[in-house]
Amino acid sequence: MGTVRLEEDGRKQVLSDDKPPQPQKSFLCRHSDDLVYQRQWDNEIYRALHRAQDIRQRLGGSANMMKPFSEKPKGMHHETYWRLREEHDEAEMEQLAGMREWLDKLGKKVG
Repeated sequence: MGTVRLEEDGRKQVLSDDKPPQPQKSFLCRHSDDLVYQRQWDNEIYRALHRAQDIRQRLGGSANMMKPFSEKPKGMHHETYWRLREEHDEAEMEQLAGMREWLDKLGKKVG
């Protein structure tokens, strides 16, 4: 049996007596290494942008906000399409309003 080392987050790691602990290259602990999902780092502006882009892609279109919004996919209920379209429009407006605020703050700092 090996010796037991207690990690900072309370987890136990069993060490072999004849070898030093080897760093794990392919697995990390999300809790002790402060790893989170990418979108958890995003601010409100980017969260709104990603919500709008996800809806565009879900409807079979491009995530590019400069391209026209896609038509209703065949087989999708009209009610579902319009609900998603409304959610997209709200997220897009939220993102644009956030960008406007950010640009206003930037303009005050510069000018």
